[in-house]
Amino acid sequence: MANNGTTLEDIEKAVKPVEYEINMLGFSFKCSTQNNFSSSGDYLDGFLEWESQLYFAAIPKMLQNQNISGIVRNAFIEVFLLHFRTLYDFFYEPKKHNDDILAKHFIITESRLKIFEDNRTLKEELKEYKTRANKQLAHISFDRINKYVGEEKIWPIRDIYSKMEKTIQAFILSLPDDRKRWFKI
Repeated sequence: MANNGTTLEDIEKAVKPVEYEINMLGFSFKCSTQNNFSSSGDYLDGFLEWESQLYFAAIPKMLQNQNISGIVRNAFIEVFLLHFRTLYDFFYEPKKHNDDILAKHFIITESRLKIFEDNRTLKEELKEYKTRANKQLAHISFDRINKYVGEEKIWPIRDIYSKMEKTIQAFILSLPDDRKRWFKI
């Protein structure tokens, strides 16, 4: 049982394996949420794979090919930011809905939770990026059309990436050895 009362069976019910093939603007991604979950076998293989695959796959496509068209580049930025938002919620936000799965569900002791919190990027360092992504991706707002223009519209992708990578590594570090294999990140 996770430290907040959520059981492995609860997580099993919430996670259904799905395979995806995404053909986006000339690029193809094969992704899966297949997790080989077994509460009796006590393992979870690839649970965050969907989020991390698209999050990490978007980066090289944006950075390695400066000749891609503006709309394709913007699409990769949006994919990256969408999955950044999801990972941010998983690692930093309190439970908003009854079926939310959070990082703390997998960190089973207070001492391991302290390892995670002490080694991850501070929430405040990523919060403005999350707020901005909300404004620019998920909501039609006055800030979207008035605040984020010109140089303010450019996303610091490398900074976001390195800060989230630090958090992901802190999460893996904080997991007991028998749970590390649950995540293909």
